[in-house]
Amino acid sequence: MPIPDGLDGHSLVPLMEGRTAGWANEVYCELYSHQHGPSAMVKQDDLKYFRFDGKGWPEQLFDLAVDPEEMYNLIDDPSYAADLRRLRAKVDTFLAPPCSIFPVGRARRIDLEEEKRESTRSYLRSELRHRVVC
Repeated sequence: MPIPDGLDGHSLVPLMEGRTAGWANEVYCELYSHQHGPSAMVKQDDLKYFRFDGKGWPEQLFDLAVDPEEMYNLIDDPSYAADLRRLRAKVDTFLAPPCSIFPVGRARRIDLEEEKRESTRSYLRSELRHRVVC
């Protein structure tokens, strides 16, 4: 089937068939939470980089090949400087409009009372689904 114009992305069929050549081993994530504020992550091969905006948390860099439990932040390790520059650039590109739902470099304004109400509604919906299914 031809790919429709304007559709962004790639077919996953080759991966499901075990053909992995040409696929980058990277994952991106963006999250907003009351506790952490806006954050973004990229994992490429064995390296995992986090950036937290708005809460004063430090950047984090982990080498999962030697530290799978993410205990040792390598952000200041000079032997990872080139990797850090590359991963920072990847997060910058990922967060650039129109991709990001959060403005780059500043936290989204949140009504904390509305966030609490929505969290309660989500919990109640989850509990209701659990009781109906079980």
